[in-house]
Amino acid sequence: MIHRIKTLLRNEYRKTLVNNGSNKKSSVSHVAGKMLILFFAIMLIFTVLSRAAASITVTQVMVDNPRRNKLTYDFTRIGQIIKAEELCINVAPGYRIDKIYVSPGVPVSKNTLLFRYSEEDIKNKYSILETEIAKLKLQIRREQLSQAANIAETTGGVLLSLKQAKSNLEVANMNLEAAERDYEDSYHKTREELLEDKKKEYALAIKNQETMLRLQEKQLILSLRAVEDAKTALSQARELKEHIKHLIESYQKAVISEDKFSLFHAEEAIFQAYYGGEDAYTEHKDAVLTLALTVEGDNDSLLFLQYIISYYDDLQSTANEELQRAVKSTDPIIHSEDNIRRLTENYNYARQNYIAKQKEYEAEIINLEKVLTASGNELRKLRKQDNKLRDYLLAFQLSVLASNDGADYEFDYKSDSETAWMDLYYFLLGDNSKAIEKDITSKELALTRAKEDYEALKKESEIEKADLSEELKELERVIQRMEDGSFDYQELMVGKKQAVKSAKEAVRVAKQAVETMELQYETAKQNDADRLRLYEKSKQISELNMQGYQIDLEQKEKELEAINQLLECSGEVTSSYEGILLSVGLEEGMTTSGEELIKIGVGDYWFKADFDREKAVNVAVGDDVKVAIAGENEGMEVDIISVTTNGNGVTELKTSLPKGDYYLGQKAELQITGQSEIYDLCIPIQALREDNTGHYVLVTREQEGILGTEMIADRISVEVLDKNNYTVAVDGALSRNSNVITDSSKYIRAGDKVRIK
Repeated sequence: MIHRIKTLLRNEYRKTLVNNGSNKKSSVSHVAGKMLILFFAIMLIFTVLSRAAASITVTQVMVDNPRRNKLTYDFTRIGQIIKAEELCINVAPGYRIDKIYVSPGVPVSKNTLLFRYSEEDIKNKYSILETEIAKLKLQIRREQLSQAANIAETTGGVLLSLKQAKSNLEVANMNLEAAERDYEDSYHKTREELLEDKKKEYALAIKNQETMLRLQEKQLILSLRAVEDAKTALSQARELKEHIKHLIESYQKAVISEDKFSLFHAEEAIFQAYYGGEDAYTEHKDAVLTLALTVEGDNDSLLFLQYIISYYDDLQSTANEELQRAVKSTDPIIHSEDNIRRLTENYNYARQNYIAKQKEYEAEIINLEKVLTASGNELRKLRKQDNKLRDYLLAFQLSVLASNDGADYEFDYKSDSETAWMDLYYFLLGDNSKAIEKDITSKELALTRAKEDYEALKKESEIEKADLSEELKELERVIQRMEDGSFDYQELMVGKKQAVKSAKEAVRVAKQAVETMELQYETAKQNDADRLRLYEKSKQISELNMQGYQIDLEQKEKELEAINQLLECSGEVTSSYEGILLSVGLEEGMTTSGEELIKIGVGDYWFKADFDREKAVNVAVGDDVKVAIAGENEGMEVDIISVTTNGNGVTELKTSLPKGDYYLGQKAELQITGQSEIYDLCIPIQALREDNTGHYVLVTREQEGILGTEMIADRISVEVLDKNNYTVAVDGALSRNSNVITDSSKYIRAGDKVRIK
């Protein structure tokens, strides 16, 4: 192009020279005008060329306008097939695992053998629990005895003393009146009258002595009879206890003697005493034997029927195996149509026989199982007390053997076997032990009081007899002196006057005694009230202690019962459910802590998948999703059953599954499609840009330049509201007409010139 312009200028210049040379008429102004026109023409050409070059070098961009739209989510996650429900079998703590019979993933049914505890550990735990139970029973017994002890009242004795003091005061007043009256009468009587009074007094004293002796004899007889009655009642109350003690002592002697014959008879005697006599014990043993034989016979019948069904099942399985081998065989004779038809007929015949036998014996088997369960429960109940008593006897026997050092036998209640002895003793006494002990205590108290009353009455009688005898002798001496004239009547009056004085002193002393006893009675009442409050408080503490011991005892007895059941089955643990074994938290040789679990999946199959909820679509129970089993193209429409999230933000999703042929742990893919709410500004995901200041987009904007109107890229900051793999919802200074740059021919920044492709 430049070459063409230069050629054009040279041609014009030659023309000018030719014209100037030929006619000499062209002027300078004419040439200048042509040159000016030529200059503008050249400028126009260069402007067009410049614009064309600029348009070629400016970055080309693709744009899109924001739209009002929803975001669509497509989410997939790999999960696995699980059982609908997980049931756990707890493991007892403190036992070593001897053997594990199953592994995860295998199907189990009820009574499937899972694992076995160490039988030695179970026996050790049983022995430890027995000792703990015995200690708890002794503690409870100690609290019961502390409650049975009545608080001693002091007011009773003080009140009796007060009443006696008041009675003594009345007697003293009466004696004073009599002494004063006697002094007045004697002062006015003659000697003959006084002698006659003394004789009458003597005769009355003899009569009173005879009456008193008869009354004392009668009272002593009655008191002695009360003592004998109390002894008889106490002996009767102690009879059962003494009989049980005698039986235990006999059993201990038999253990020490190591005579099996004596030991057998001593044990039989204890069992007879526990069941209320020989006849009752024989009846109990007959009932246990009869029920045991019944259970054994029913069990044999059940095993026989199950064997028959198993036999026909084996025939069916054998026929099926032969048929399958023939179908898969490459031998033309074995794979022949006739042979396959014959084997098919054999299989159908064997299957029909198996189904027929199942139907034939189904009702009988169910009935036998029910009868066996009921009979077994009844037999266990009958044997339960026998087993407990044998356990107590064994514990006592072991303790006796452990404490016996070969010395001469002498029973010692404080020996090492005391705990086992007390345990056996109270078990034989039964539930009435507390009432029996209370009855014995009351009868012992009655006997003691009867003896005390008898001794007091006897001593009082002897004192009164001696006093009367001395009084009679004194009267005899006075009468004799009156009759022989040696009696000093003045001395008599002095004596009677002294008697009045003594009677007055006796009244004063009696009054003082009454006042003292009244004060003591009030003090005793206050002391009794204080002691009663302390007694009630200690009684409440004792009751709380006993409740705590009783709770511990019940818990220990439950544990002992569970251990006893383990011993009955030699430590073997079976499944309580039918399903798929999910996990076994045990290892052979380990000692359990009690936190181990055996999980069994039961019920229908479910699908389970874990995902980070913050990075995935929101889901809820009841939503429809798709689950595609590994190896299958089509996904199944299923419902979400549960959605749970742990503290780490990981969500576990479970869905139902239609009926089908699944297996535990089978892989599957979760497919979720969802829509968000409607957003006003949605742009392609590739239009979103980000730097240190945040998210932004580039839009096109026109501005005036040297060469005219030009287009540049302009930055607009935005806030991301939501996004998926293709679209992002934003908020910012955008409109639906904004040309958002989605792509460019090269890297651009805000302010760069662009042109829309």
